Amino acid sequence: MRPSTLKPVSRLDVAGEIRAELARQQISSSQLKEMFGASDAYWSRRMTGKKAFEVHDLECVAEILGKHPAQLLGGAAPDGWTPPTCPEGDSNAWPTPYKAKGSPLALVGLAA
Repeated sequence: MRPSTLKPVSRLDVAGEIRAELARQQISSSQLKEMFGASDAYWSRRMTGKKAFEVHDLECVAEILGKHPAQLLGGAAPDGWTPPTCPEGDSNAWPTPYKAKGSPLALVGLAA
């Protein structure tokens, strides 16, 4: 991976980028929340930018959306990176609650 060219981003920027990606993919915030396995209160605070996403949570959201976490921070995916595929090619097959299954990057062989 080349050196980081990411600029500092706020929790509002991250929430906004996630909302924009949801709109591009025509996925509702409620659908993503269900795939992620978060409570209403937890999800609401992160999606409004009142609280920051933790790194592990951002990795989970990025994977569910088929993005590299850097792409949700205003950057680009590393050279050669390809998005993970849903289990058995079915977007409804993501584990629920997703967080309970361990590191999402480990699940697809991307973790170190």
